[in-house]
Amino acid sequence: MPALLALRANIESSPTTMRTGSVLASLALVLLSTLGGSSVQAKGPSYAALIVTAVDFEFRAVSDLLTERTEETSGGRQWAIGRFGHERFAVVRAGWGKAHAAAATSAGIERYSPSIVVMAGVGGGISPRHVSSGDVVIAKSTFQHDLGQVRAGSLETWSPQTPLEKPYSGEFFQGDERLAKQSLTALQTLRLSPWKLKAGCQCEPDGTLISGCTVDEIEIGRQRPIACIGNIATGDVFVVDPKAAAVVSWGTDAVAVDMETAAVAQEAATRGLPFLAVRVIADTVGSPFGETLYFCLKPLSGKRLSDVLRAILPVISDYVSVTQTAANGDAFDERDYCLVAKNPAKLEKPSLPDLQHELRVR
Repeated sequence: MPALLALRANIESSPTTMRTGSVLASLALVLLSTLGGSSVQAKGPSYAALIVTAVDFEFRAVSDLLTERTEETSGGRQWAIGRFGHERFAVVRAGWGKAHAAAATSAGIERYSPSIVVMAGVGGGISPRHVSSGDVVIAKSTFQHDLGQVRAGSLETWSPQTPLEKPYSGEFFQGDERLAKQSLTALQTLRLSPWKLKAGCQCEPDGTLISGCTVDEIEIGRQRPIACIGNIATGDVFVVDPKAAAVVSWGTDAVAVDMETAAVAQEAATRGLPFLAVRVIADTVGSPFGETLYFCLKPLSGKRLSDVLRAILPVISDYVSVTQTAANGDAFDERDYCLVAKNPAKLEKPSLPDLQHELRVR
């Protein structure tokens, strides 16, 4: 109050021609005095990471890891904020598909100013030869497999553009290599047990087994599930046919498919933020157990996603709290990859006579 009275007196005693400058200068002094003489600085990142999930059980698997957690529904989305160790994290349930994923990522960046953007969830394996149910894929890069034009029954993919219609650095969005490598190293200490399931039974959408199924449990996936680095293909179509999967993976070395990762990565690239994507592989394209396997595996894949994030969140905390530079140990080597790259020029591109019959909208 004394400072405001002094400001008023200063204004009233000044000549009219000097009052504007005097007001601005005096007001600045009052604000500094009110703040205890401290300077006003721009707000920096307040959250270690924004973690984007698509659906209910993925959101719960991640948000339940946080302490001091609060949740709310805002803008039609479910949000959770809390702590893991000494860092704060924000988690959003975006909804499935690229549009929801991009919108939720943009809103989350505006709300929480994260240092890193993370996509965490469950995905599908393109081929059991490369990844199997229960494996974990960390994205080396991600791309939209359904962005382009259909000509003569074949999809010619396009490279995405920024909101200002400028090209990005390429068709693929790269994950942060150091963050991905260190996350993979953390997962290599995690024991991934094989999954067992009453395969062939029907399940409710929440994963509950429908009563009446009397078959014995069998092992799904590998005896020793792996964590590996690979490319992830994203699209607003549910890839269920092996021929369609072959088209998606040809020349891209994609090992997994989903409906959100590339959209989240694109928004992170637009904002200039580091990006990490982690996908637990549930069902695989062409699985003999059918599409219901995704629902039946929800309890197992949700638990695995939680275990994976529990191992990776300390890596993210270290990443944002310690200034580091990439070292030789952070580079990928051949043993890290789900699939050893081949020369696409030596491979014949699979044919796709009618794209609409091979890709089915979810």
